Amino acid sequence: MKVLIVGAGVGGPVLALLLKKAGHDPVIVDKFDPANLVRPKTNSNGKPAPLDFGDVGGGFTLAHGPLMVLRDLGLLHKVRKVSFNETERLVWSRMDGTEIYHWDAVAHKFDDELKYTAQILRSTLHRIIMAEIGEQEIPVTVGKSLHSVDTSNPDKVVAHFTDGTSIGADILVGADGMHSSVRRAVFGDNLHAKPDLMVGYLGVTTYDEKDRWVKDGGYVNFYAQAELQKRLVLCRVSDTQVFWEITEYGTREDTDDHTWHTTTSTALPAEVGRLAESLKSWGAPQGIVDLIARSHRLTPLNIYDAPRLDSFSKGRVVLIGDSAHGMPPHLGQGLTLAYGDAGVLAEAMTHFKDEYRRAFEIYNKLRVPHAHSMSDRTHGFAEQNFPTTTFARWTGEFTMKASSMLFNYLNLISVMSTDCKAEVNKAIGLNA
Repeated sequence: MKVLIVGAGVGGPVLALLLKKAGHDPVIVDKFDPANLVRPKTNSNGKPAPLDFGDVGGGFTLAHGPLMVLRDLGLLHKVRKVSFNETERLVWSRMDGTEIYHWDAVAHKFDDELKYTAQILRSTLHRIIMAEIGEQEIPVTVGKSLHSVDTSNPDKVVAHFTDGTSIGADILVGADGMHSSVRRAVFGDNLHAKPDLMVGYLGVTTYDEKDRWVKDGGYVNFYAQAELQKRLVLCRVSDTQVFWEITEYGTREDTDDHTWHTTTSTALPAEVGRLAESLKSWGAPQGIVDLIARSHRLTPLNIYDAPRLDSFSKGRVVLIGDSAHGMPPHLGQGLTLAYGDAGVLAEAMTHFKDEYRRAFEIYNKLRVPHAHSMSDRTHGFAEQNFPTTTFARWTGEFTMKASSMLFNYLNLISVMSTDCKAEVNKAIGLNA
């Protein structure tokens, strides 16, 4: 089947690769402005060079489910070569560095390729995925903004774009993120993502051996000033780089342009200096303040929450990732959910090659309740970790500390990951 995928971020291209492997015919379009591409037109061998959207965004922790998907695509070794692969714990501390609790991050039930997470810059991961898209000769067209979707023909779906062109396909996939045009065009024009009343910044900096938190071991560190509802996350993403995220309750002017824009080089020193001073006033250790002040990349971040959908498909149209279930990043599950969506949908379409209705039925059966559960946990986590009173902070810390002890004792990280093939086989009554 011809599958038109709207969105060339981190989810859509992975789905395209999985569908290509399953014998389908994927095509990708994205609204990204061609003028902002960072690439030569051809490689040295004369083939078109992979699309490069530039150094934007922050980083990801690839949990064991996404790593299984990448291994299935033959890309795991490429990711491991350029990521940080020694994380043992996710540590939650007060802003002054006092540890409150931690989650063990090593999934002991998996083999050596999978048991450790991989932390990687978003732009680095995207380049690996897009290079493979080029190798598999999957068509990608940028500068295509969706105008409308015609679902009146029972035998196909047609996407119309603002440049006056149209593309017909057997299936249309919305992988165009939190502010999905596909979701609004097909599921309801009122289904806009709403601000979560949190704002922040994503940054990247180079560390050296004097940075104490790096020398302490392979951890992802969360620092919270609970009553002030402010948080800092530090995550090592390579042998030399650290990704960080600062969030706090507040508002920033919302616009129709939801594209990430990095802070210009001329404005960068003043902006990171201001953020470093803010961290200092919140009580962060001086070493962390200095780390933030050295940042060489900064991206403003508005945080949104997408409307809850009872189904991720309608007719021949299906949504994945933030298009289907975007939520605030309090638990950092966005990419894990997107790759789980891609893996389950592709596996269902492997079993039911021409029966898209049955494939969508399996996809919805598995992914809708999973996404809703994760959304509930995400909002519950925020309530417990960003309280408004001292008593609520004590209660939240006690609850999280007790639950983390149970989590670590049972090594629940090993059972939280989605094995897409096993889940689909079970859902359709086959042995895994």
